Amino acid sequence: METRGDRPLTLITGGTGFIGQKLANRLIEHGERVRLLVRKTSNVSPFAGKPVELAYGDVTDRTSVKAALTGCKRLYHLANVYDWWIPNYTQYYRVNVEGTRNVLEAAMAAGVEKTVYTSTYATLGCGENTKTEDTSRSGPFLCEYERTKYLGEQEALKLAQEGLPLVVVMPTGVYGPGDTKITGRLLAAYLNRRLPALINMRTNMVFVDDVVEGHIAAMERGRPGEKYIMGGENASSRDVLSLVAEMEGRRWIPPTIPHWMGMAAGLFYEMGAKLTGKPPLISRDFVRFFSKPLCVSNEKACTQLGVSFTPLREGLRRHIEWLKETGEV
Repeated sequence: METRGDRPLTLITGGTGFIGQKLANRLIEHGERVRLLVRKTSNVSPFAGKPVELAYGDVTDRTSVKAALTGCKRLYHLANVYDWWIPNYTQYYRVNVEGTRNVLEAAMAAGVEKTVYTSTYATLGCGENTKTEDTSRSGPFLCEYERTKYLGEQEALKLAQEGLPLVVVMPTGVYGPGDTKITGRLLAAYLNRRLPALINMRTNMVFVDDVVEGHIAAMERGRPGEKYIMGGENASSRDVLSLVAEMEGRRWIPPTIPHWMGMAAGLFYEMGAKLTGKPPLISRDFVRFFSKPLCVSNEKACTQLGVSFTPLREGLRRHIEWLKETGEV
């Protein structure tokens, strides 16, 4: 009978993040051998007492990446800078581009048998009906996160062409229990009656557990060199809050404001963030990026990987339950 020790060793970068932590726990539950590349400052307490290895380092440090990959047969590369505002914008390029290059070149040198790289639908330059994962573009880029994730994806695809067995997954707007990024902050702000206005967004939202299962399916069944959108339902910001209002028995939904007013609000929140050190509710990059529609199809992931996606209403219900359980609302 096969034991955990007989399984191939899997390295996860970004394993203490929103998606990465859930992915690591799911693999551990499945009896996989898991190693996490973590920084000295990372919060690893959620893994206390669990059968997981910790390799201390950083994706920007080639030596630590090489050491972490020793003996690994599989790699999930999730580490990235994901937010719409950070104090030091050079970190976007260092982590999302240079860090990706470091990790994937080390994986090729180490002979890793398969890699799943986490990109984003932001690299597609989406429109109202983006149906394919194979969109080529050179810009324009509306924010540094979008630009650097695109460049990082190009590094990944280049190495795939050179022989690295790599599959690209492209999550859309991920939400669900554990989300402390902007989607979670906005939902909590509405439920706490602290969201004064809405920005007109039409985007795609996907429940975090589905993204985790999509990563695992990509590792097991994804075709090297292929890209798979991990997306749930296309919806506007008003659609989302209308669902939440209905479920929570509320009537009031904030008014939608024009783009220029959203930019002014973003600047206001950024100025506050510089003073407090806390992330802003929204930023100008957020407003710029979501000023265009980001509607996608998950058909390829469903048909080729066998992934299914949670309906938006059910996902929001579970997210709201978590917010209440943790005292966020």
